[in-house]
Amino acid sequence: RVSGTMLGSGSECSTPKPRTRRSLPLPAGSKGSDSSQPMAHDSPTMMRKRKLDFDESDEECVPGKKAVPERKPRARGSDKDQATLIEAMIPASIKEERAAATTTLSPTLRAQQSLSLSVVPTTLLCREKERAVVSNFISTHVGQKKSGSLYISGKPGTGKTATVHEVLSQLEETMKGCQVLEVNCMQLADPRGIYKRVHTLLAGKECRLAAGLALAAVNEALLAATPRGKPIVLVVDEVDQLMRQKDCEVLYNLFEWPVKYNVILVGIANALDLTERVLPMLRGRGLEPAFLQFAPYSREQLSRIIRQRLSEDKAVLSDGALMLCAAKVMATSGDVRVALDLCRRTIERAARTSENQLLVMKAICDSVFSQGGDRMRDLPLHQRLLLCAMSRLDGFDKDVAAGRVLEEYRALCARVSLGPLRDEIFVALDALACSGFVSSAAARVREKRDAKLRLLVLPADIARSCDDNIFQGLL
Repeated sequence: RVSGTMLGSGSECSTPKPRTRRSLPLPAGSKGSDSSQPMAHDSPTMMRKRKLDFDESDEECVPGKKAVPERKPRARGSDKDQATLIEAMIPASIKEERAAATTTLSPTLRAQQSLSLSVVPTTLLCREKERAVVSNFISTHVGQKKSGSLYISGKPGTGKTATVHEVLSQLEETMKGCQVLEVNCMQLADPRGIYKRVHTLLAGKECRLAAGLALAAVNEALLAATPRGKPIVLVVDEVDQLMRQKDCEVLYNLFEWPVKYNVILVGIANALDLTERVLPMLRGRGLEPAFLQFAPYSREQLSRIIRQRLSEDKAVLSDGALMLCAAKVMATSGDVRVALDLCRRTIERAARTSENQLLVMKAICDSVFSQGGDRMRDLPLHQRLLLCAMSRLDGFDKDVAAGRVLEEYRALCARVSLGPLRDEIFVALDALACSGFVSSAAARVREKRDAKLRLLVLPADIARSCDDNIFQGLL
């Protein structure tokens, strides 16, 4: 390529025209820029906007372009529908393997699952009398459309709450039309918070009122609901948490509702001494409820409950380990949850280490109940005073007249400046009998003052459990 003339034969060749290159304009004032010479892309023809006979945004009018139908968002189904769809997509072979894995669990694993605390049996064993009392109380008051209150007391793990839930489930048809409210006082930061909780359940929305205003709102709601017909069933669990304050105003207001309004109140408490403190105070205000006490499970009852759980795999747990567990739990708390946990741990450990189950159960019980297995320390004050009275009368493994025990008990109450129990003394004796400390039941003592009582624990154990300052000099 040449820029001028070609040297050769002397003929003159024409110079070819250079190719036009389009380039971006340089900034003004820079080298090589010439503002007087417009660039090709700056021509008016190139900058003029096109005029179209159709709208480019309209896809149907664009020549040669097919219209795409609008995609509507797919409606999202419920979680249940999606789960059903996913389940339908699982191959049958996988479903069969899953079912086989469930049914072919080893007896050891199946027994551990049966003893889990998350498994709730359809029917509670060894609580037939208590279930009948609760069922009769609720069904009678609902049928007669009248209010009332029931106070249930007992140690933890004796089936109080589970029995009430079972009764409510069985009476679902009878209570049709009744509003059932349930409050667990362990979830309350303050005892007065029960007013807000009850108002929330009644109104169906969260209560944002102060405690005092919430009480007034609850009273208005209960008053408005009273003439409508069937009563409101209110179950209050862990009611002993309402006595964390020195005054019992919250407890009084709670038990006043069945007196003023059409309310069936079922209060459940774990503290045994609450019965001795609460019932006299409520009676003094004319608010005394019906009373039901759940005794700790006995050794035979604990064995029966565990055998029911292991009905399909009875051979998994030896009889010796089971009886040792039942005896240890009965002597400490009577809590069925503890017994279930001990058996589950024994089965798991024995299967892992191939040790003898009786030895494993003994080792676990020693670690659980060592230094603190003396359940007499957890008894209410008046029950321990009754044991002291029988110990002072040399009642160990000997028959002692109930009248003499009651007289000695009152004398001990006077020495420690404590008011003796009246009718509640029979409740205390009944609790001692159910716990295995005394051989007689309170019903016989109530009938005859010369009924015989027998102490079943050593006086030395009583003295060791009564080492508080209040008992000094009594034994």
